[in-house]
Amino acid sequence: MNIDSMDAEQSERLPIVIEGQSFKPNTEGLWSLNEIHRGLALPESKAPSEWSNSVSAELTASGNFRKVDKVGSFADELGTIAYAMWVSTTFYLMVARAFVAMRNDA
Repeated sequence: MNIDSMDAEQSERLPIVIEGQSFKPNTEGLWSLNEIHRGLALPESKAPSEWSNSVSAELTASGNFRKVDKVGSFADELGTIAYAMWVSTTFYLMVARAFVAMRNDA
């Protein structure tokens, strides 16, 4: 893959829309879980920094979930959906639907 195709791929990254709010991935294709948490006013007990279970550990080991000191938590699509499942069933369904809509609109 050459630099031009990488730039095109990065500029084509589509946002997900949850409850009318748009969240766009960074240049690495990772969504800021902190931005989603704050933007949707999720409970403080469900902050990304509190997510610590076997699923988050496995996703961290595989690179799908990253905690960056003093910056926040980031996840790819798989990690974002897994985080949503941890938050609540209702939130999981919202996030999963947002990714499906993004793909269908692409």
